Amino acid sequence: MNADRTNLRRARRGNDPAARSLWASHAPRLLAYATRALDAASADDVVQSVFCRVWELPTRTIDAVDDPRAWLTTLTRRAIADHVRKPQTRRSRRAPELVITKGNQAEHNDDDLARALACVTPDDRDRLLLKHVAGLTIRQLADVLGEAASTAADRLARAEASLREAFIQQSEPADPDPTVPAATVNAIPARSET
Repeated sequence: MNADRTNLRRARRGNDPAARSLWASHAPRLLAYATRALDAASADDVVQSVFCRVWELPTRTIDAVDDPRAWLTTLTRRAIADHVRKPQTRRSRRAPELVITKGNQAEHNDDDLARALACVTPDDRDRLLLKHVAGLTIRQLADVLGEAASTAADRLARAEASLREAFIQQSEPADPDPTVPAATVNAIPARSET
């Protein structure tokens, strides 16, 4: 984490290798997160605009950053919300395919899972994507959402339980096959690690 803080400060002062290192460390995760809410081109634009905005911030703002990963995710989350609020975006916005991933590698790419994610509340979906797509720790999730770590952990556990329940309801066939839901439900974590 100290290397990220150092690179963030150096990049703000115009150090190109530090800026490239910061981009390489965080852009893929932020793009994966943004792509779940926007089309690929818009997600790319949003993440690039976040990094451009970072380079323009006052040095004192950059110096106050404790956790660059959580901070960049917060900026990206806000930029996504701003992008979605734009009138032209609302007219042309497509519904993205929602996929729970670990890092950048898809763990489950099932239509039932996408439908289950669509059934949970927007707050729960945001928590799930921040944790499982953006790869945030519970502490970072709490920082991004502006709540205590214990609250973030409890709410994430409830979101995961809601997703699991929605997924079970979505994947129950007319003739129940007990092996399908059990195998599929195991793809959704039972309890988050803190």
